[in-house]
Amino acid sequence: MKHICVFWCWHDLDSIKKSFESMYLENIDFFVVENGSDNSDKIKEYFLSQKSKLKGYIQFEKNITTNALFIFVKDYYDLLMTYDIFTLTDSDLYIIDAKKTWDEILKNLQRPSAIYSGCDRFLDNHFTVPNRIVGIDKFKEVMSRKKGNLEYKRGTGIGIHMMTMKVDKIKKLFDIRPFKDGTISKEVKKKGIWFLTTENIAYNMSWDHFNTMDDYDTAKRKRAEKTNTNKWWISEEICNYVKII
Repeated sequence: MKHICVFWCWHDLDSIKKSFESMYLENIDFFVVENGSDNSDKIKEYFLSQKSKLKGYIQFEKNITTNALFIFVKDYYDLLMTYDIFTLTDSDLYIIDAKKTWDEILKNLQRPSAIYSGCDRFLDNHFTVPNRIVGIDKFKEVMSRKKGNLEYKRGTGIGIHMMTMKVDKIKKLFDIRPFKDGTISKEVKKKGIWFLTTENIAYNMSWDHFNTMDDYDTAKRKRAEKTNTNKWWISEEICNYVKII
């Protein structure tokens, strides 16, 4: 089966590198969709160094959040339809073993009633958890001690951090408004199941930037003001993009 992963990213070069390098597999085609930022030149330089690993790369002039995805799907729909499997990920996640993780995700996608399949998140680094475990090295150490029935906190959904589906689901997904985790989850529950991994867990690097809910709310407000988005980081703006690869 042909599989394409759309790697949607913005601004945080360190997380972008770690996420991409942790989940890259040769038998999956990766296509980068980047929202513009003051780090775009450095992000472009990095992905040009990874050119042999990419199916394509477009860079938007500014951050138009999810509108970048809508434009990408519209302009590249014919390309997407040449694949069997489509994954969307937002460059926040680090996974330990790419082969095992993708195998579990794709296995779950074949289950009855599966609409989407994703990689569940390790929640012990969340900024609301007491005695949180912060850092990829510590995460890997914890996970190395887990055998069989993993005793970690599991979330009930992964949202657009990572979602995998058969390509015939793409159009319906990108017709959902507002395009955010809660709305998407509600639509899935009407028709089927969003399966999550139980053996291979992802580390959400974006949570490491916050220490409290107040930190998170402040950062969300500042980002919304800076990028002209609402509280869900959904923009009304559109802009042009440059095809880099």
